[in-house]
Amino acid sequence: MKTLLKVVLALLVLSAAVVYWLLHGSLAQLDGQLTVTGLSQSVSVDRDAQGIVTIRAASRLDAAHALGVVHAQERYFQMDLLRRAAAGELSALLGSSTLTHDRNVRIHRFRARAEQAFQHLPVNHQAILQAYAEGVNQGLNALAKRPFEYFLLGQTPQPWQTSDSLLVIYSMYLQLQQSDGAYERGLTQLYQQYPTAVADFLTPLGSRWDAAIDGSQLAQRGDTAAIPELPRQAGGGAGAAAFAPVQFPGSNNWAVAGALTPYRAGMLANDMHLGIRVPNTWFHTIIETRSPALRLAGVSLPGTPGIIVGSNGHIAWGFTNSYGDWSDVIALKTRHDNSEYLTPSGWKPILTRQEAIEVANADAETITIRETQWGPILPAEKTATPNKLYAYRWVAHDLAGINTRIFDLTQAATVNDALQVAAGAGMPAQNLVVSDSNGDIGWTIMGAIPRRQGFSGRLVSDWSDGSQSWQGYYGETEHPRIIQPRSGRLWTANSRVVAGEAFSKIGNGGHALGARAQQIRDLLAQQEQFTETDMLAIQRNAEARFLQRWQAYLVSLLEQQESLSEQQQQLLQLVNNWQAEASVDSQGYALVKLFRQQTLKLLFADFDDNIIRAVRSILEVPAWQILQQQPRSWLPNGVADWHQFQQRTITATLAQVDTETLADYRWGHVNQAHFAHPLSAALGPLSRWLNMPQQALPGDTFMPFVQGSDFGASERLVVAPGHEQNGILSMPTGQSGHPLSPYYRSHHQDWLEGRATPLLGGDSQHQLRLVPGNGDAQ
Repeated sequence: MKTLLKVVLALLVLSAAVVYWLLHGSLAQLDGQLTVTGLSQSVSVDRDAQGIVTIRAASRLDAAHALGVVHAQERYFQMDLLRRAAAGELSALLGSSTLTHDRNVRIHRFRARAEQAFQHLPVNHQAILQAYAEGVNQGLNALAKRPFEYFLLGQTPQPWQTSDSLLVIYSMYLQLQQSDGAYERGLTQLYQQYPTAVADFLTPLGSRWDAAIDGSQLAQRGDTAAIPELPRQAGGGAGAAAFAPVQFPGSNNWAVAGALTPYRAGMLANDMHLGIRVPNTWFHTIIETRSPALRLAGVSLPGTPGIIVGSNGHIAWGFTNSYGDWSDVIALKTRHDNSEYLTPSGWKPILTRQEAIEVANADAETITIRETQWGPILPAEKTATPNKLYAYRWVAHDLAGINTRIFDLTQAATVNDALQVAAGAGMPAQNLVVSDSNGDIGWTIMGAIPRRQGFSGRLVSDWSDGSQSWQGYYGETEHPRIIQPRSGRLWTANSRVVAGEAFSKIGNGGHALGARAQQIRDLLAQQEQFTETDMLAIQRNAEARFLQRWQAYLVSLLEQQESLSEQQQQLLQLVNNWQAEASVDSQGYALVKLFRQQTLKLLFADFDDNIIRAVRSILEVPAWQILQQQPRSWLPNGVADWHQFQQRTITATLAQVDTETLADYRWGHVNQAHFAHPLSAALGPLSRWLNMPQQALPGDTFMPFVQGSDFGASERLVVAPGHEQNGILSMPTGQSGHPLSPYYRSHHQDWLEGRATPLLGGDSQHQLRLVPGNGDAQ
């Protein structure tokens, strides 16, 4: 028996040693020399104690080549997932679990569009993508073993193609915009099922939370304004399902003019809010080139050869998702057999294409894609109307929507230069905020803006007679912009930014309420001078200004009760002492947040969830008005009166508390970090090896410090161009995607604790020299 046990233990040790050897062989090379064909001169790749990479190269092409090597060795699996997600090819790697995603994405034919778009790029940009792809493949091939994820999957990584970097841009379209028109379809359903007065009431143009940078205020309703009667609907809806916790890709950015900084240069702050996974979306990168003489510092996106947000010494730039209207759902008029559709020039056949979706360890699946001159036809399961066809017109489908103009930001010298670059960029349309070393600041939309004719684009439309259409895109001089506002301050946070003609161009694709932008605006107004530390403090501001009236409302409901149970008495006590902040120890904040959620779920439970999903970002406005006026027609089905409604919201709140006692229910219990590697779920108990440790997190949705369990600030950047040595760049997780790397968790603790990670990193701890191969220039 002892002999058998020894044999088993020896086999386990041997197996562990073999696994470690295989995994260790896929670690990035940090030191020494690596021969790389295609370089014009040697390139140095330095890493500091946190793995922050500094690339020093002779030219932009050599730098792109080197960045490809680094990205491939540190993050190839992440890059592969991004291109496959956009192309609808995840199932070939991951199996049938991703088939639904691939079916939905394939209708956009992004791989074919990427290959076409590459041919239309400027020659110098094609060369950058080519150099990057060569670097990626050489970096991948230089690893002793394939990246560990492919070992776990039993797969072989496929080479990187030049057009794959454009697929990575398309993957950001899928993250930042809707690929199926759900917002527009939900609004249309609202207007079809309810009187116009009710639909208008649920979709107000303006609110008390507006904080546009042009100072505009759209029409607002006071809390005492008349509420239209709600017709009683037969049966019930499923609106409560739409209030499940969800986060929307967003961000904060702001800038202050040079007069408000110690440098006389403008200062920029940017934190982009995305789903946080392991590894993080971004890669902390510094690039220095001799020709042109340039130093770039910021974040790169593995799969692309440039700095996405950061500083070049002359300008600093950052993004927030614009939530403008970048697509339209078109109701087709078709023949009875759906073989043809009506256009302004007559009937045209619906084109069909067959696409094969490869599936790991299973047979390929063939799907049929139907297309019109305006775009693909949405799948029937998306529209829930099998006998009615809808086409999807989307900026992402056009050449204007995909290019590499963002590369040119790196050589912009002024705000004006940057705004000019932005107007011709092909990418998911973003709020671009820029500061420059001269002290100027500016805003514009970076990305293509469609020119609509004959309609606003808000609801599903009929294009068959030609009265409604897109007439190309607005020219570079027509893009809305603001430069040097009188206040010396600019800010955006996914809500409406401007009004008038500029707003008509941008449209509304589901803007955020504005509470976060308003809090940022007000915090900026409280100071006349700003340092980098001041900016970081605003980024981490978790004051619960938005929920203040909900706290007061809950207190008033409890105090009005004739008698309170012991649990309700404790609820009142905790809410009264709520601290007005989304801190991990706050019991009252957690309970007020839960109460608001339960109130909205009950109030709108009779509405279809597609409608609620479309309007939930603005529902705060009509909901508060209903709660103040208590119109009988708005009582949910099965609720006798408003007193019973209030009792039910309190009861539902207490029922959702999942701790042993009410006092144990703290915001840190609700808001636990769960940052996971895509493959960790398959490893069971070993998943901890790949995931970041769970930890209570401050912050929430309606405040600058946006934070959820797997969502939040994917980076926090603060920098004044020309003063990068004082800049800050904080990110979750780490630089490397390999769990054996010392850089797998290298940034995480700083990010959690709000420590200011230097933008330019620290002293070099490792240096890798990339040298030209035989036949290359030296």
